[in-house]
Amino acid sequence: MADVFEEFVAVVAEGLAGPDGVVGGVELAERAHLSRFHFDRVIGAAAGESPSAFRRRVLLERAAYRLLAEEVAVLDVAVEAGYGSHEAFTRAFVRAYGMSPREWRRESSRVFFLAAPSGVHFQPPAGLRLPARKEVRGMDVLVRMVEHHVWLTGELIERGARLDAATLDRPIELSVEGIDDDISIRYLLDRLVCRRRCGWRRWRTGRSRCPSTGVR
Repeated sequence: MADVFEEFVAVVAEGLAGPDGVVGGVELAERAHLSRFHFDRVIGAAAGESPSAFRRRVLLERAAYRLLAEEVAVLDVAVEAGYGSHEAFTRAFVRAYGMSPREWRRESSRVFFLAAPSGVHFQPPAGLRLPARKEVRGMDVLVRMVEHHVWLTGELIERGARLDAATLDRPIELSVEGIDDDISIRYLLDRLVCRRRCGWRRWRTGRSRCPSTGVR
């Protein structure tokens, strides 16, 4: 069912970018290799709305966007959205947005997304915006960054442990101004661990300097 829905979304997106703009329900079903009846049931279950309602909503979102972003006649937008007359388009637009296309155009900062069970919306200039497969919160990103940081530091220390004392203490020649003199791999690893430890201590205590070393 998920594959059929993804194919359906891809076909609708293709229609948005194409010259015709509107793809009929029969053609959509044929591209998914399903009967129209079975196609409607599958998409309705996956999207929470029928294929025609899904397509109509996306086309209305595109129309609402174009009315805000472009100097184009309302009738042209109506025809592009699949409506046969200015009046039919206006009635559908009022039902969806609570105001006429003319009123809608008066405020350029409006949000054109309509309620969508599937979370799929029109994405300018001519595509579809899909919902994230997994909701990601700010704390999740922070945890992943810390985990990666701890792993990377551990990898550096583990690689350093494989080196002999002479290699660890061998001076590293750098031509960058402002870098400490006589630095070595041992020095860099010690400094890395010290700074990370002090950073966590500052965070836990709320101080600007490390309680143990006084390092900022």
